[in-house]
Amino acid sequence: MKPEIRFFRAVIPLVLGLALSACAVAPQAATADDSSGSGTTTISKQTLVELLQQIQSLQSEVRDLRNQVEIQGHDQDQFRSRMQDLTQDLDRRVRALERVGGGAPATAGPGDATAGGQPSAPLSDAGIKVPDAEEQSAYDAAFQLMKQGDYDNAGNAFRGFIKKYPSSALAPNAQYWIGESNYIQRNFPQALKEFIKVQENYPGSRKAPDAQLKIGYTYYELHEWDKARAFLKEVVKRYPDTLLARSAHTRLDMMQKEGH
Repeated sequence: MKPEIRFFRAVIPLVLGLALSACAVAPQAATADDSSGSGTTTISKQTLVELLQQIQSLQSEVRDLRNQVEIQGHDQDQFRSRMQDLTQDLDRRVRALERVGGGAPATAGPGDATAGGQPSAPLSDAGIKVPDAEEQSAYDAAFQLMKQGDYDNAGNAFRGFIKKYPSSALAPNAQYWIGESNYIQRNFPQALKEFIKVQENYPGSRKAPDAQLKIGYTYYELHEWDKARAFLKEVVKRYPDTLLARSAHTRLDMMQKEGH
């Protein structure tokens, strides 16, 4: 809550109390002054009217300030939700990279050999090409910008990564973070396009389920309730008993409480 709002919320009740006290005293003053002539009584009534007008004005300001407080509270809740989403995504990324890099290189099959008979790139136990040191360094540099909150440059860096390493095992992650960089900045139309690219260009990647959840979130932010509900329900259906499903359930429950 902004300091000025805290100040007004503390001061306005005091001002209203003083105004009401003055209103109670004004009629008594008018009665006491009647003996000296009608002029003083007229002034006292005018003062009473002015005090009532001031009270009405202060009450209006209180309502406006209360509305501002409620709006800011809603914005803070949304911010905390976005930061929680980001933290969960970071955790999933670390675990995914551990799975990608944790296995021993597999023996290359006929389709994996180059002209020299050697594997084109080391493979994990899941058959995914492990990023080489250059790819990993470029990806980490882009992700460092993301962690620093430099979302515009992070998005550009991830785009540059995909352009330079289009077949990298980290390309789906990079595409996902392009969407996330727009989502965090509340650029929801562009975020939606970028998350959809994850599903279209990397349908079998580990980031495809995450992208599907965030598509549902993004439709929610765009107030496209039917589409948001459809994507979130699909997450629950396709990935039951997962963190993704629990997150989708939470957002669906929130939509129901909000009447959407």
